[in-house]
Amino acid sequence: MKSVLKSGYFLPLRLSVIAVMVLFSCVQTTRADVYGKIQGTVIDPAGAVLTGVQLTATNLGTSISYTTASSGDGTFVFLNLPIGTYRVTATSSGFRTFTATGITLTVDQVYVLNIKMELGQISQQVLVEAARIQVESTNTQLGTVITGDTIVDMPLNGRNWVQLQLLEPGVMSSNDRFGTFSTNGSQTQQNNFLINGQDSNDLPLNTPLIIPSPDAIAEFNMVTNTINPEYGRNSGAIMNAVIKSGTNSFHGSGFNFYRDTSLNNKDFFTHKAAVFHQNQFGGTLGGPVWKHHTFFFFSYQGSRFRQPQASSQNTLFSDAQRGGDFSDFNFNGTPPPLPDPVTGKCPTKNPGCAPKNPHVSPVATFGDDSSPCPVSGGVMCPAGTYYGKAYDNNGNLLTNGLFSTGVIPSQDLNSIAVNLMNKYVPTSAQVGTLQFTPVAVTSGKVDQYLWQVDHTFNTKDSIRSYGFIQTNPTQDTLPFTGSTLPGFPEEAQRHAKQFTASWIHVFNADVLNEMRFGYTRFNFVAVEPVTVQLPSSVGFDINPQLPGAAGLPVMSLTGFFNLGFSNNGPQPRIDQVYQANDNFSYIIGRHTLKFGFDGRRFHVSNPFANRNNGSFTFNGTGFFSTHDPGADFLLGIPDSYGQGSGSFIDAGTQGFYSYAQDSWKATSNFTLNFGLGWQINQPTTDHFNRDRAINCFRPGQQSVIYPTAPTGLVFPGDVDCTPSGYKTGFTHFGPRLGIAWAPNVSGPLGHLTGDQGKFSLRAGVGVYFNQVEEEQTLQNLTAPPFALTDIGVGDVGGHPSFAVPFTSINTTTITTTNFLGNLNMCGTPPASCPTSTTTTDPASIANKYPFTPPPPGSLVDFTFFEPFSLSTIDPRYSVPYAVNYNVTIQREFPGQTILSVGYVGSQGRHLERVIEQNVGINPAACAADPGCVSDADFLGQDFPQFFKYGFAGTNFAGAFASIGQQSTDGNSRYNSLQVSLNKRMSQGLQFLLSYTYAHSQDNGSGFESSSFGNRGVNPLLPGLNWGDSDFDARHRFVASYQYELPVPHALGSGPVLSRIFKGWRIAGITTFQSGFPLNLNDTSETSLTCPGFGVIFYTCWDNPNQVGPLVRMDPRVSHDAKAGTGVANCAGTLRSGNFFFDPSAFCHADPGTFGNTGKNSFHGLGLNFTNLALMKEIPVREQMRFELRLETFNTFNHVNFNNPQSTFGSGGSSTNVNSSFLGRVTSDSNIGPRIVQLAAKFYF
Repeated sequence: MKSVLKSGYFLPLRLSVIAVMVLFSCVQTTRADVYGKIQGTVIDPAGAVLTGVQLTATNLGTSISYTTASSGDGTFVFLNLPIGTYRVTATSSGFRTFTATGITLTVDQVYVLNIKMELGQISQQVLVEAARIQVESTNTQLGTVITGDTIVDMPLNGRNWVQLQLLEPGVMSSNDRFGTFSTNGSQTQQNNFLINGQDSNDLPLNTPLIIPSPDAIAEFNMVTNTINPEYGRNSGAIMNAVIKSGTNSFHGSGFNFYRDTSLNNKDFFTHKAAVFHQNQFGGTLGGPVWKHHTFFFFSYQGSRFRQPQASSQNTLFSDAQRGGDFSDFNFNGTPPPLPDPVTGKCPTKNPGCAPKNPHVSPVATFGDDSSPCPVSGGVMCPAGTYYGKAYDNNGNLLTNGLFSTGVIPSQDLNSIAVNLMNKYVPTSAQVGTLQFTPVAVTSGKVDQYLWQVDHTFNTKDSIRSYGFIQTNPTQDTLPFTGSTLPGFPEEAQRHAKQFTASWIHVFNADVLNEMRFGYTRFNFVAVEPVTVQLPSSVGFDINPQLPGAAGLPVMSLTGFFNLGFSNNGPQPRIDQVYQANDNFSYIIGRHTLKFGFDGRRFHVSNPFANRNNGSFTFNGTGFFSTHDPGADFLLGIPDSYGQGSGSFIDAGTQGFYSYAQDSWKATSNFTLNFGLGWQINQPTTDHFNRDRAINCFRPGQQSVIYPTAPTGLVFPGDVDCTPSGYKTGFTHFGPRLGIAWAPNVSGPLGHLTGDQGKFSLRAGVGVYFNQVEEEQTLQNLTAPPFALTDIGVGDVGGHPSFAVPFTSINTTTITTTNFLGNLNMCGTPPASCPTSTTTTDPASIANKYPFTPPPPGSLVDFTFFEPFSLSTIDPRYSVPYAVNYNVTIQREFPGQTILSVGYVGSQGRHLERVIEQNVGINPAACAADPGCVSDADFLGQDFPQFFKYGFAGTNFAGAFASIGQQSTDGNSRYNSLQVSLNKRMSQGLQFLLSYTYAHSQDNGSGFESSSFGNRGVNPLLPGLNWGDSDFDARHRFVASYQYELPVPHALGSGPVLSRIFKGWRIAGITTFQSGFPLNLNDTSETSLTCPGFGVIFYTCWDNPNQVGPLVRMDPRVSHDAKAGTGVANCAGTLRSGNFFFDPSAFCHADPGTFGNTGKNSFHGLGLNFTNLALMKEIPVREQMRFELRLETFNTFNHVNFNNPQSTFGSGGSSTNVNSSFLGRVTSDSNIGPRIVQLAAKFYF
């Protein structure tokens, strides 16, 4: 019932705080520093401090100067200097003029320049070359600045510079569908992306939204721990990118990057080179409009592409199976076990010594030649006939059943299923294999325009404006959360805009104010079918809510493949962010104070078609299932059906972030940074339906707003039910403290610390709050009575037919005898009950679509919406936060090299999770009832007496089939050792080496992990929820490097030889990372505590038993069951494919019990790849050159397999003990095989 957002991630005058609060009712926010500082102390030759020394910092690009003077203690600070290269001069009567050159100031940097004046005339000069690299002796934030040169030199797949976040220690590769990264134990959606200080996050998913061309980025600052109070919004990394500015001279570039299929290596699974045709082209231009005052910068990047779309391996039907021959599957039951000859007792798993019989057919059916009703006899077996051999309590064979040989007569096959198979499911002869990975393609284009204008009025006032516009239409072979085989393409349109304006006013050298306004808009027309196709066109009696955007229903076959268009679309949306902030800086003696306010208003407008075309599941667990999902599909016997009307999300949230901080230079070598952030996160509210578009669940409370609603279902306006479902309050204060000490130690320890300024010790701790994603509000989409979600005839306890899901598949009453064993005891007092019967009546209801919501004020018949599958929110829902801390030492070594070693840790609290409330409370009683066991998909509805909120014996019995609750009761813990070696360019070499040894644990790794993942949160055994985080990787090493190839003098002399042999460079990134964990699940619902996949809003939590040691296997080896090299599962059935672990070690738990596998109980496959770029510069004349590039991604063509894991939203596949895919590797990662890219650039 859940709704899943598609990511729109692209491929490519001073105001007082009170004034801003009056003008903007704005959300939780971020203050972003896009400037740097130069500070230090001025002394005379004797070491005494000098007061009143006049200092000037001149930006060499724009020739704009900034002035200050040393204070009474000799200290000085240049506040808010734009990034760039500076020259600093110091003058004072009686002293020579001091000049320091080559100061390259990066974003958010505090550059320390201590000045020692020499006696003499002002006309005399003292020239020094400033240090190009420094240990951090004042800044207590952990992070790295990536310069513009590094950004354009590194080989970036897709020219996406956000990937460079991975160069920093503590950052792990992506492990989910978003492509974002976990930083120091934070979840992947807890990072904060800023462009020129403007919010660049997609609120619905908390992912990066605006990604400018790398040629437009001057640099970005990546802050990963103990972040200053001026930053709010998230506890993960801060990615703060600054757009290039124009200078007093014109400069620019032009580029074209080219890829083609012929340049790529073959994929491991498809044995073909992925279709990849791409041209990325564009250029930049910057320069003066009015020298020394007004400057502009413009960037354009275009892209035209047909590139690989992520796909995974499917198991196709064999030629025999296409005709009904499933002889590789055992449809037969097993005789009862014999009691122990000594104790006379039955096995623990079967206390009554009962036979295990197959399910029965819902309709009259022909059987195989061994059945009582072969085709040759011309008479079908009646409905209620066993699928295979069945036995009584004494072990006597009752019947061979229908398919004891595994052969299903073609006359039994469903015509709709056969036609769909013939049209969309290729044969092995067509694709050459049964383990088929489709060559899926995304085609489209990108046009991106970006500009920036800077103007300096005078030494007091300057302004900056920035704009961004991008369009990105695409078409995909495979739909979002739909078919895994081609035939159901989708298209999307993306339009993004962002505008920012800022004003800096300098009151004097010690007082400065900055104000910024911003607006971001993202229009995403998503998940639209390329070809509209009504379900009725292939024989389904299904009425889509939106026929103009219809496709075929989704059909999910566990262990095989999915067919049909998306069950989460169309879903067009418009996201908007309005932002205003003001920041005030004030220097008092040794204190640099900063105060600020940042406000934002977020709005998401999102009409969303949920299950517009209906969806069927074939898990092999339904009441009439053969237990083989493939056979069920061809017979037209689904486990369950679902459909929804969709609705409209009109979500808004607002908030405020205020902060105060002080950087106190207590002594010349000791700095204390401290402050406080106050974050007010107002709840995200869906304003649709007059602010009443949600459900609250309050047991025993009768709604006043809708008095005909069942007791417990209440709405905004009722007691204790707000329009958002929760309140966040005003008490979220985040204190932050950091120290930086740069000791100058003599004696033996002097070798450790080196000279003054060569060693620093830093430590910090802080509390950081997180913005929750709007996707959680999206789950209100199906709230009754504003929208409808139903399960076809399952609404009244029936089992849906394939063609007409609002009519049961059985047209007659079917009574089945359950053989429970001669020793079975039941009742009070216990009595022998060797048999029981289960009766299944036919049912039919009217098709409920298209749905029209009841008019406001009308008396609503809520039985129309039963059984309810609800998403609710915990009224105690709070703001997630983390406590981050670190202790780090830095030491500068010769060769412009700095070594950093540190301990970095964090603890998360109030993390987002989803927990089902209507849980099974008597699984043992259910396990003793064969009818209950066989109805596992609908337990919460059909067996209310066994569930917490089943309300058995009342008018609402089974009405509340599922109550999923969004909560903030999760916790996490992270500890790590982080080491980096950073060498700035010298002697032609530059590198950054980063190593992380870390362990991250939690009981919920994010909203989607606990709600849409393959295994939900266990509400009964909390111990099974604590384990390694989804993004936990124990070891990670990454090296980035640039090297100018040396040229012997003989080859570098002369105009011809120098053009050939000079100017060659290599740049690259090498990554090694251990694997992410695997979370094993079981969709057979053996615990009998889950409401069932047919009715549950989120997902079940059943887990398997590990019955043997974990045996890892080589995924490069292919196994073939038909050739006798297959891999056996727990039941002994041989399976084909590439396996990472032996599936026989994992079995179903006994009915009514949980397995013993904990969360993320073992880790999967790691990463090993290198990306290289070979560059040749060809000079034309001064400041004009060509650059030719040869780039390779995964240069050494090492196969990086994806973990055996589920396709997103599928409920598990390769981790599902109920699937033939268990243990199999079905795809390689998005790193892919070796890819070659050619490029040419022109700089001027």
